[in-house]
Amino acid sequence: MHIPAYNMSSCVRSMPMDNFISIILPECYNEIKRPNLILEFVNKIDMQLNQKALGFTVGTFAGAGWLLAMGFSLLTGIGVRTLSTIGSYHPWFSYSWNGVVMMVALHLVVGFLAGFVFATLYNKLAK
Repeated sequence: MHIPAYNMSSCVRSMPMDNFISIILPECYNEIKRPNLILEFVNKIDMQLNQKALGFTVGTFAGAGWLLAMGFSLLTGIGVRTLSTIGSYHPWFSYSWNGVVMMVALHLVVGFLAGFVFATLYNKLAK
């Protein structure tokens, strides 16, 4: 059984399926070397994370998650025990609409700090 190679280049010939080997044609050697240049370029990229942006993003998602979870639970009565158990690990938690405000505010701040610290550590260690 012979399956043709799925390559963007005509420089590689496919071998039979049981070999799993491709043969590089000699006239295409220079074309095959190009990916090495791309890899060298990618390795030289100095990517830095924006600390404020990551902090705001993590804080927003953490706060929104608690807003949705507690709002849904207070409106429907589903998940009372779960949220009360998780909430017992948080200061100022109460299973009420005031508790929603406190949890959202707490997670906005803690999420921002977590994202900011993560981005700072990443930027220092990625150098």
